[in-house]
Amino acid sequence: MNSLSLWLILTLGALVNWDLVIAAYNLKYTRKNLDTSFLLTLSDTTLGILQQNKTLFTDKQYAPEDYQVTVEDYLYSRIVDFKERYESESWLSWNYSDYKAYEQLKQ
Repeated sequence: MNSLSLWLILTLGALVNWDLVIAAYNLKYTRKNLDTSFLLTLSDTTLGILQQNKTLFTDKQYAPEDYQVTVEDYLYSRIVDFKERYESESWLSWNYSDYKAYEQLKQ
């Protein structure tokens, strides 16, 4: 019974898009002290919600891989890369999370 319970908990936990939950929570409840660097490293499925709330980012500079770039430019480049990659993939790579993110970014 314990093994079945553990399997059920792990299976249900895997169905949740945790990156999206984390991003939404941080953007809703920690507006004063947003960790911009952390939010920008979350998966591509969070790009839509990050773009919608880009005015909340108080940090103007972001330093990925030892070069400075504005937060807005970095977010824009990630969105463009994601769209290009999504459009070039075949149906074999399709998944619901990426589909939802792509549809949200098209609007």
